[in-house]
Amino acid sequence: MIYFPRQIGSHLLLCFVTFNILLAMFNMFTFRVSFQPSQPCSAVYMFPSTPVVTYTTTNFTQYVTSGSSSSFNHSLPLLKNSSTVAKDQLKMEVRGNYVVINNYLSAELSPGVNESVTLTTQATLSFLHHAEPLCKHWDGPISLAVYAPNSDLLIVIDRILQMRQCGHHCVKHNITWHLIYDTRFPPENDLKKIRTKIIDCEAHDKIPSLRTSFRESHSLVYPINIARNVARQNSATYFLMASDIELYPSLNIVSRFLNMIAKMGKDAYNKTVYVLPIFEVSKTVKPPTTKTELLNLINKKKAVFFHKFICDLCQRFPGRDQWLKHVPVNNTLNIFTTTKRQHPLTSWEPIYIGTNREPSYDERLTWEGKQDKMSQMYEMCLLDYDISILDSAFLVHAPGIKTIKNMDQKQRLPHIRKNNAIHKEILKDLKKKYGSNPKC
Repeated sequence: MIYFPRQIGSHLLLCFVTFNILLAMFNMFTFRVSFQPSQPCSAVYMFPSTPVVTYTTTNFTQYVTSGSSSSFNHSLPLLKNSSTVAKDQLKMEVRGNYVVINNYLSAELSPGVNESVTLTTQATLSFLHHAEPLCKHWDGPISLAVYAPNSDLLIVIDRILQMRQCGHHCVKHNITWHLIYDTRFPPENDLKKIRTKIIDCEAHDKIPSLRTSFRESHSLVYPINIARNVARQNSATYFLMASDIELYPSLNIVSRFLNMIAKMGKDAYNKTVYVLPIFEVSKTVKPPTTKTELLNLINKKKAVFFHKFICDLCQRFPGRDQWLKHVPVNNTLNIFTTTKRQHPLTSWEPIYIGTNREPSYDERLTWEGKQDKMSQMYEMCLLDYDISILDSAFLVHAPGIKTIKNMDQKQRLPHIRKNNAIHKEILKDLKKKYGSNPKC
C-alpha cells in the first residue's frame, strides 16, 4: 500500500471533488433537452379535406384596426395545425372548371388565431366597390374571393391595387384577396408582375367605369359557392362570418363577440352558430351602425327586415318582433334566443358567426339559380346545430329596398331549374349520409 503525506492527500481529494463537479456541469449543459415555446400557426384549409385540430388555451390582445387597442385576459381554444403558409406565398388550385389563386394579395395585419373574427365574403367585378365601405364597418380581418374571368381579372387587380394604394387604410391593412377565373377564359398577363404595379391615384380617379364586364357579355354564371368556400377556408382565425359583400355590419362586433364568448367558456364551442339579423334601408339613408340608429329608421319606416318584399320567410326567426324591442345595456353583446333550423323555419337563410367546422357550400350551385345556401343549412339541421341569435349585432344591405323584378326572374329561370334539380340530389345524398329528419 502506498502512503501519501497528509498535505498531498488533501490536494488529491480537492482535485477529485473539483473534477466531479466540473463533469456534472458538463453533462448538464451538453445533454439538456432544448425547449422552444410553441407559437400558434395559421390553419390552412385545403378543400375538400378538413384538418384534424387540437385545442389548448391562450391569452390574446384585441386586433387593432383604428389605432386603439384593448387588452383581454380571456382564454379561448387555440386552433393548431401542422401546416404553415408564408404570408405572401402564391397558392393555386383547380376546383372543377375554375382556377383559384389563394392569397394573391395579403392583408398587412395578420391577427392570431384567437385574436379576431374573419369576415369571409365574395364578389364579382360589378360588386367590388363594396369592399371599402365593408372594411370600414368591420373591426377585423376580411378574406375576399373575387370571380373574374379573362379581361375582368386584370381590371379587378387594377381596382384592388387602387383601393390598397389610394383608398382607406383598412383595405390594405385588413383585406386578403383571392382570385378565381374560368379555365376556358384565363388571364392573358403575368399576374405576379401585375400585383407590384404602382397606381397613379389622381389619374386613376378620372378613368370611366366599365359598362359591361366580360362575365356579363359572355353570360357566364357566377360560381358563388366556390368563392364562399375559398374565402372561408383561407380564414386564419378560429371564428369567422361567411357573409355577402353588400351586407354592412354594425360597429364593434368583433371585440364584443369575443368578450361574450370568453364569458360563456366551453359552452361556446358546441355545435352552435351565432346569427346576425339582416335589414334593408331606403336609398336616401346611410346604413345604421348601432341598434338605436336602426330602430329609429324602422320607426320612420325607412328600414325593414331583409327580403321583406321578396321572401320574408327567408329571414324570419323566433321572437323577431321582440328583438326590435330589446336594447341591451352598456353596449354589450348577448344571446337573444337559441333555436333550431327546423319546421317552420326551413326557409331561413341566416348569416352567422361560426367556424370552419360547419359544412362547406355545395359548389355545383350558382348565384343565378338562387337557394345556393339552403342545402348547407339543411345539413346543419341534420347535424342538430343550435342557432343562437345575437341581440345587438346586425347586418344592413347597401341602401335600397329590394322588390321582385319580373325580368330578372325570367332571365334566371333556366338556372333556377338547374339549381332546384341539384338541390334535390344534395338533399337525397345528405339523407343517406345522416339519416332523415322530418323536422328539417
